[in-house]
Amino acid sequence: MTARFIALATLLIGVAGCDDVIGIGNRDFEGFYSFAGTVDDEIGDAVVGTFSITRQRGGRADVAIDWSYLDNGQEIIVITTDSPAVAELDSDGDIFFEFEGELFIDGDWYAFRLTHDGRLRRGVMTGGWELSTGLPTTDSGTFTAQRH
Repeated sequence: MTARFIALATLLIGVAGCDDVIGIGNRDFEGFYSFAGTVDDEIGDAVVGTFSITRQRGGRADVAIDWSYLDNGQEIIVITTDSPAVAELDSDGDIFFEFEGELFIDGDWYAFRLTHDGRLRRGVMTGGWELSTGLPTTDSGTFTAQRH
């Protein structure tokens, strides 16, 4: 990230874009995951955290997240859900979820959207993430999550 700041996010709303319910057979997404990931074009920066997937039904499930952005090991953004969002799932193991809320940065509130788009295979989820804020930059990268 170009700006260096300490931010604490409070999730206000969790949303997912599609209301279609698709049958996903016996694929089981439910569980507790820990993840780590990279930040595109930012050497030394990383994302880490946990998320849990519960109440899987058809092509949807609830997801809650604790997510941190690290700048050379120092936590500068923290996003923790107050309530779960709805994840979209499919029978190929693909998952998409998104959170929206506000970040408090340097005395001001900024709207944010955090998305994850991944694929689950044998208890390991891999994919991409993107954090958009009211600031002039959008951060993105990749992640790997292990189900426990």
